[in-house]
Parts: sequence; structure tokens; C-alpha cells
Amino acid sequence: MRQAGLVRSADEPEALVIVTEVLVSALAAVSHTAPERIDPDTRLDQLGLESLMAAELSSVLQRRLDCVVPTMELATAAGVRQLAPRLLGRVRRGA
Repeated sequence: MRQAGLVRSADEPEALVIVTEVLVSALAAVSHTAPERIDPDTRLDQLGLESLMAAELSSVLQRRLDCVVPTMELATAAGVRQLAPRLLGRVRRGA
């Protein structure tokens, strides 16, 4: 929730960087890989994210960003770079 507070108080470019970093970090943790191995332009399913991992990632993101991210949205996401602005919008709305 601390990260969600940072995102809500940061200006738009900085908030997007924070959300992207949180997303990459969470995806790396769920995938058991290093964050630098996450290509932000690769579809999440092509990075090895399957349904159970998407559910785990959704839970991690909810804890870290204090927003709900549907598992299906994660499973079909085009990539971190495309997903981060949507997550930022949810965090800012408190959704």
C-alpha cells in the first residue's frame, strides 16, 4: 500500500515508472526469474505466464498497488509497457 501512496502522489511520468517497476518486479517474482529478463514489450503469456501464475500475479499486484487487476486481463495482456498505464489509472482511481 505504501507503493500505491507513492503512485497516487507522484506526477504522471514518475508514477508510470513506479507502476512499471512494481509490475516487472511482481512478474519476475511470480515467474521465478530476474527482473532484467522481463521484456516490457513481450506478451505476458509469451513470458510464460499461465492462468495460475496470472492469479498469483493479480494477488501480488493487489497487495503492492492496492488495486484489483483481473486475472484474465493479465493472461491476455500485450506486455508490461501496455499494461502499466491501465494499472496506473486503476491506482489513481482507487479501484
